[in-house]
Amino acid sequence: MNIEDAFGLPKKEITENQKTLVSRLRELDPGSSDRLIQKIIKSVEMGYADSAKTLCWNEGDKFRNQPEVIKALKTYLFDREENNPWPGKK
Repeated sequence: MNIEDAFGLPKKEITENQKTLVSRLRELDPGSSDRLIQKIIKSVEMGYADSAKTLCWNEGDKFRNQPEVIKALKTYLFDREENNPWPGKK
């Protein structure tokens, strides 16, 4: 059962940045072992970038030892916005 069937949520179109983010996160979590990364990927794939951003704000501290994940999220999800959960990190 997919998320659309389970929750009645329609899948939305995603941007090229979001497609790149999904690819990059899959590269960084090849075994799909990080649950938070997988939640972010699913949210973005369904077109719910705001939900993915909320996950980052609420649980983004879990990435403190994963600078490449933070960099990908800042670049492709937050579009290099000043307002992100990791303001001091590059």
